[in-house]
Amino acid sequence: MSTFPVNSSTIKMMKAVRIETTGGPEVLQLVDAPRPIAGPGEVLVRNSAIGVGMPDMLVRRGVYAWMPKLPAVIGIESAGVIESIGDGVTEFQTGQKVYINARDLPERSGGYAAYRVAPANAVHALSSHVDLQQAAALGNYQVAESLLRMCSAFPAPRSVAIFGAAGGVGSAAIQLAKARGWLVIGLAGSIDKCAFALNQGAHYSVNYREHDVVDAICKLSSGGVDLILDIASGDSVPDLFAALNPFGVVVSYGFLEGEPTARTVPSMRKRFGHSPGWRLFSMHSFDGLKDLRRDISKTVIKSLETGSIAPHIYKSFPLGEVQAAHRLFEQKVQMGKLILIP
Repeated sequence: MSTFPVNSSTIKMMKAVRIETTGGPEVLQLVDAPRPIAGPGEVLVRNSAIGVGMPDMLVRRGVYAWMPKLPAVIGIESAGVIESIGDGVTEFQTGQKVYINARDLPERSGGYAAYRVAPANAVHALSSHVDLQQAAALGNYQVAESLLRMCSAFPAPRSVAIFGAAGGVGSAAIQLAKARGWLVIGLAGSIDKCAFALNQGAHYSVNYREHDVVDAICKLSSGGVDLILDIASGDSVPDLFAALNPFGVVVSYGFLEGEPTARTVPSMRKRFGHSPGWRLFSMHSFDGLKDLRRDISKTVIKSLETGSIAPHIYKSFPLGEVQAAHRLFEQKVQMGKLILIP
């Protein structure tokens, strides 16, 4: 990929957020950086909206398993318009709306900037009517679509319970599951978040701080669900198998509450006659599966373009207020997506 130009009196500058060391939000530095130039086979994109997500927090803290080399301009996903194209690029034109996700790039970085360069074959075209702030939230929908498509033991699942239902991935999963015609139960930790889950399309919502989750799922689904999406994991995992239909699966795609206890396998054995499953999930499973990853991206882009999904933007921040955006994200109060505007 092209690097920043050097030793030139015609260098154009841009604003970018760089980290030189890891730590809290204070390590995020707004800097003037050379604007990248599109080389052969590449496009230069003027970012209109930048998504803020959990991978950004992990990179900033220095605990991401796929850390970019520091110093780095962090950021996974962005949406904007093509500013210029390099030699040999025929599938795009200047002024065209596009989406970029670092999952399609060699390094998980580069998003928190006014401009971004990428290989043309890593860029996703968008229809002209697409809202670019909503497009910058598509990374959550890629994860949610992958969870729903790849993680169930059922050939045709019919029901799902979703922890973190008011979060970016959780609300995306609600919308995508509802569009599939599934029964959707949203699980959240406050009255407001439960109301938000219903607004996103859940048939039911349950405040897991006030109710027995397993009992609620079983009552609302007339016995159990085919799939449970769990971003928290922790001590609650062993109890969730009792809320599954035969061949149902609990999917842990995060460990915010730590690893499940030693009770997990014994709890599964108690439900042996129902053949329960427990699966771990990471989007990095697709790192070597480009065609499948791109197909999932195309699916959610089409859903956005047709209006069958509608990402909710909780709040947008100017790029210069990136530290405030990270602090808000870590408070876990947002419902939907946080966005940076260059």
